[in-house]
Amino acid sequence: MTHKVSEIPALTYKSPLTTDPTRPMLAKDPRNKSLFEVIDEVANDEFESPRHNDATDLDGRVTSSTSSTPPKSGRSSHFFDSSDDNEQGDSNSQESDPNSPDVFSWLHVSDGFTTPPRSPKKQDPKTPDAEKAVKSLSRIIDGNDPGYDLSPTSKKKFNNALKTVNTWKSPHKGKDTVRKLFSATLEKTGAIAKVSAGGASSAIFATKNPEDIRGEWTLELSKPLKFSFLDVKHLEDLERNGGFHICSAAHPRDRFVVSRRTNLLTGVWCGQVCAEKDPNKILKKFTSFIPREMTLEQYQQLIADAKGKDIRIAEQGNRCLYRVGNDKNSFVVECYLQEGGAIIKSAIPVFHYETYNGKDKSFKIEYTSKRSLADNDALTHDFHEVIYDRLFELLKTHPEAIVYDTKDKIVVDMGLLYNTHHAKYGSCPIDQGLLVEISKEFLV
Repeated sequence: MTHKVSEIPALTYKSPLTTDPTRPMLAKDPRNKSLFEVIDEVANDEFESPRHNDATDLDGRVTSSTSSTPPKSGRSSHFFDSSDDNEQGDSNSQESDPNSPDVFSWLHVSDGFTTPPRSPKKQDPKTPDAEKAVKSLSRIIDGNDPGYDLSPTSKKKFNNALKTVNTWKSPHKGKDTVRKLFSATLEKTGAIAKVSAGGASSAIFATKNPEDIRGEWTLELSKPLKFSFLDVKHLEDLERNGGFHICSAAHPRDRFVVSRRTNLLTGVWCGQVCAEKDPNKILKKFTSFIPREMTLEQYQQLIADAKGKDIRIAEQGNRCLYRVGNDKNSFVVECYLQEGGAIIKSAIPVFHYETYNGKDKSFKIEYTSKRSLADNDALTHDFHEVIYDRLFELLKTHPEAIVYDTKDKIVVDMGLLYNTHHAKYGSCPIDQGLLVEISKEFLV
């Protein structure tokens, strides 16, 4: 059977072509050498050839349905937030590689950019094409703002250099050099809200405003370097009644989130967002948040790790499900991608994610509940149980609840099924984000 999944309308963006020599230039840090000085030093080094037999080269790999099955001790969740902003793009497979030697000791980027020196046996003599490409890109990176497009002359040089970079498999010293140069430049601009997270093979930069880095050349260079830009404003603010997935106790809107429910297993919580001057006016009927104790930097790091390792559960169009986790939290995140994965427009923590094994009769979600933030409003311990036989019965007539339909599985949002329109099956207080992964071998 074929099910249609509602897609987010495509966004279009046209960068202004700037040939004006007076357009903004990047600020230089007087404490550092210029990029020209550094690149002239680096150009004298040898460039390393790719390791074709490296077991960590995961380019294009996607985890199997077996590997996506969550362990019993760490079951988690997701939700398809139809009220989030229009987000467009396609998923971007990540390239995993070891780091090159840290030839730029002045770079204040993540520790993932440093590794022990490589074996001389794996080094090839320097090549003119590699040197020329790195030098060309260094001049472009040093002399152009990431939010603007290039002049016709610079664009031609950039395209020629980019073709060379696209032929380099990781690890490659030239690629690592460009990655470091670009990282340093990005972090010196006002476009970056937080430092990069991730290793040398991939990195995520939290941006205050993605438009500040949407120069065509910036996004094109980000793809082979495996850089992504996370839209922080969308995650931390209620913009156009969309987004808003990070809310700590210190957030100014925290006291206007009511009908709170917190998953006891994952720490992901959800609620309704009220207007600041009118608690009875609901601005967003449902949204989910990362665990209260988790910071933006920690969330950013989890997403960077998942993208770098290409730990996908499912993908469809511009949406992709990743399982993220550390020693404290494990849950599922739904990312909306743009520009081939160079921009992460939204990263939505999923309230609950379950994998049907063909044997269980039901599953139970346990959570705490608090209607308002008043001191006399008690915090209660609740649960919701889903009977699989009823789920399959409902799916026959309500296939719109299938939010992912891939070759080997479907992902169903229980919140879209268990509502007031199907009272005989019982209502559910969580509107969205109760995802169940079902292998198609169980669908007959």
